[in-house]
This record gives sequence, C-alpha cells and structure tokens, in this order.
Amino acid sequence: MPRSGHVTRRSGDRVLAAKTRHSDKRTALETVSVPAPFRPAFRRAQEYVARYFVRKVADPRRGTISISGERYILVRAASMSVEFFELVASLYADKGAREARTVASNILFDVAHAIGKADAKTFHARMKVSDPIEKLSAGPVHFSFAGWAYVDIFPDSRPSPDEDFYLIYEHPYSFEADAWSRRGKQGEGPVCIMNAGYSSGWCEESFGLPLVSVEVQCTAARGRRCRFIMAPPSRIEEHLTRYAERGSRGKTRSARMTGNLGHAGIPEFFQRKRLEDELRRSHEDLERRVEERTAELREANERLRNEIVERRRAEEVRDEFLSVAAHELKTPLTSLRGFAQLLMRQAGESVVPPRLRPALEAVDRQSAKLGMLVAQLLDVSRLEAGQLSIEPRMTDVVSLVRGVASAAEATTTRCEFEVHCPPRLMAFLDPLRFEQVLTNVVDNAVKYSPKGGPVVIDVAARGARVRITVTDEGLGVPAEHRARIFDRYFQAHAARRLGGMGLGLYISRQIVELHGGKIEAAFPQGGGTRMVVTVPIGDRRKKAR
Repeated sequence: MPRSGHVTRRSGDRVLAAKTRHSDKRTALETVSVPAPFRPAFRRAQEYVARYFVRKVADPRRGTISISGERYILVRAASMSVEFFELVASLYADKGAREARTVASNILFDVAHAIGKADAKTFHARMKVSDPIEKLSAGPVHFSFAGWAYVDIFPDSRPSPDEDFYLIYEHPYSFEADAWSRRGKQGEGPVCIMNAGYSSGWCEESFGLPLVSVEVQCTAARGRRCRFIMAPPSRIEEHLTRYAERGSRGKTRSARMTGNLGHAGIPEFFQRKRLEDELRRSHEDLERRVEERTAELREANERLRNEIVERRRAEEVRDEFLSVAAHELKTPLTSLRGFAQLLMRQAGESVVPPRLRPALEAVDRQSAKLGMLVAQLLDVSRLEAGQLSIEPRMTDVVSLVRGVASAAEATTTRCEFEVHCPPRLMAFLDPLRFEQVLTNVVDNAVKYSPKGGPVVIDVAARGARVRITVTDEGLGVPAEHRARIFDRYFQAHAARRLGGMGLGLYISRQIVELHGGKIEAAFPQGGGTRMVVTVPIGDRRKKAR
C-alpha cells in the first residue's frame, strides 16, 4: 500500500503516485516527492523530462524504440530481477545459495550503477546544468518515467558534495520488489539491487564523489517499504549502524516505520574499492617507511664507507710505520747478534770470562727472536702492499726439514724431536720462504708444549704433492678459537701467556698459498696440535698478490 497522503493510478502495468501537500512541508510533484527547498529544481526537471519522453517513436519493423532521438530498449522487469537471480543460483549451486545471491547482487549493482552514471552524464549535458541539486533533480524524475520506481526523498537528507552526503529515500512501486511479489516469491533479503545501483550512480555523477546506496527495507522481504540509505562508501556503515540503533529505540518517525531493520549489505564493488583504498594507503605508508628506512641505511652506509676509508688510511699509516720501524731495527739487530756470537766464540779466553757465555747465548736467542718478529712485520707490510713474492727453485724438502729440526733442538731441552722422512724429496719452492714456514710451525709446537713431550715431523709424497705434518702433545687451542688461528694478530689465551704477536701462522699461510698449497690445523682428542702443510711438487704457485 502507498504511504498516507498518496493517491494511486494505473497506467498499463505500472503505478504512478501523486502526492498531496503534507504537514511536514514536502512538496507534491507528479513523479517525485522531495523536501520543499528542492521543489523548484525538481519541477524544472520534471517539465524537461516530460517533454523528453513525449517524443517517443516505436518502429517494430526495424526493432527500434526512440525517445527524443535516443534509442531505448524494453526489458521485462522479472528477467532483470527474479529470473536473473534464479539463473545465477543455478550456475553457482555448488557454491551455496548465499554465494549465488552475492554474485547476482554484485553484477546487478555494478551494471545499474554504471548505467545510472552514464544516463546522468547525458541528461546533465542536455539540460545544461552545473549545480549538484539541479543535476540530481532529473534522476528521480527520469526514474519514474522509465518505469523503475517512484522516488520519495526524506527531509532529513543532506545532499552535499562532500563526505557528509546523506540521502534517505523510498522507492514505492519498485520494479524489482514488484517482480518478486508478482511471482509470489519472497527474498532472503532486500531485492531492489538495481534501484540502489542506478540511483547511487546518478547521484555520484551529479555530486562528483563516490556514493553507494543500501536498501534497509524491502516489501519483497517482509518489509513495509522499499527504503534506501545513500552515502559515501567510507561513511555508509556509520549511517546504517545509526539507523538501526534509532529503529531499535523507536524514537524517530522514520525509525518507527522501519519494521524490518535488515539490509542487503554493502555492494561488493564498494567493499572492494574501500579495501583497495585501504591497501593503497597501506602501500603508500609502506613506501614512505621504506624511503625513510632507505635514507637511514644510506646514511649508515655512508658512515660505514667513511669509517672504512678512515680505517684504510689508519692501516696504511700503521703498515708504513711497521715497514720503517722494521727496516730501522733490522740493521742494529743484525749487529747485536753478530757481536753476541763473536763474544761467545771468545768465551773462555782472557777477553771474555766463561761465566758470561749464558748471558751471551740469551742475547743471541732474543736477538734472533726479535729479528724474526721484524721479518714478520716486514712481510705484513709487503702483503698489504701486494709485494710479497717467492723465488722458487728445485729444493730438497728433506734437507730443509732436518735443518729446521736441528736448529730447534739446539735451542730447547724440554722437547724431543722425531723426524720421519725419505732420504730425499725434491719440490719446486722458495727455500728461504719455506724454511720460514717450517720454522714458524716447529717453534709453535715447542712454545705451546711447556711440559715437554715429543715433536714428531713426518715428510711424505702424496701423488704430485708434498705433505709435511708436525705433531705435538702441548696445550692445543680452545675450540672457540680454532677457526681464527691463522688470522693476523690473533692470539688465543695460551698464546698470550707464552708470548708472540700472532703473526707467524698468518704469514705462513700466505707463503704456502703463494706456492699453490695450503696449511691446516687439527686437534687430536687426547690433546696437542697437528699442523699439516701441503704444497705441489711441481711449479703450480699462485700469482703474488
């Protein structure tokens, strides 16, 4: 039934409403009911649209219907409502009735929304209007003439071109609700999806902002009216919630008329758009944070670069100092050791008393140790400058090993030496540099065996390579330090107690690698250390770095 104050008349299968004047000051028009302030604009629109629809030409022989030069088509109301839903439901039967209704609603809403926008744009151009209310006015009038529904806009609507836009209205005689009623069917929820889509599309084009309309009551779903709320997508849920709360309290006229407070739900198109907007904002926020983080990393990277440059400069100054210091120390150390050895040879003669011989031997040993340290510092400097090189030639490895073992045995009494090797084994290597490697390895074995014990040296040929193994039963190296024993200046705790700067193994590894070989350390379970040096027999050395 129409609302109080309406008079109905039939024209074919459609019913139009003519409304008399109300005490609430809404103005009666033939095709639409609007609040009084909007009457002039809607009356002009009604006059224009009425003239527009008068010029109607139907030519069945050509299959055309033209209205004011625009081609129109007639579509059965039921085919765009009930039957469409049933078709989609059958196609999506395996997804369930709820999914089928959602898909059908989304398609109908999106199509109607697009049609509403397109029709509005055409009529705005024809009517030569620019004011939003003027643009809106033709929509409900055209709606009525085109057979969609009569439109009744409520006085508490706020049609403003901003986020505060709010429209509450009814569609008496909605073609969709009527189609369901004529079939004797009742919807699971409001069914006037195309009505909502078309009207929100027209208003969106008129006001220049996104709008969505939701049906909150429907006569085809046990409601007393086909009532709608229209608002921007970001505000629609707020308005729907407030409308439902007002209805539950029963404090307003519109709420008391509500009856059924269920609604068709926000169209998926706008839900998706809102999610896309939120995703875009999140993406923009993420990009902003990435830019900030990138700037921080760039600054940190620049600081690190500067620190690396400063460190390299410091290392260059250090290496230069070491080189100069080593050269400055080398000459006096050579002289000091030479004088100590000369005096030792004269010990027992009247020039040098015999009691001074132990002191002279200590001077000789410490001078030799200091000389080796100076040589290591020079090697470090050469390594950093890429100038450390070798001069290999065919050399008897056995002679080198026996010489190093004899020299070590002569300087210590706490360790016994065992040398296992063939009579002769030739290899292409630098004898002075390789002797330096062997001396470092053997000296470490003695140094880290404070309680004595055997130092065993094995020399063997393994295919095209020479392998030299030096094994001791000394202190070994703690597990947490073993991966670093070849690092420059590294010393484990035991090494610090026993002296040394952590250069011997570092230099030794560089020399062995220049020969194309490798040096490795192993630590037997019972204790001690096993150092293994392997080099090619032939000339397979690496280029000097």
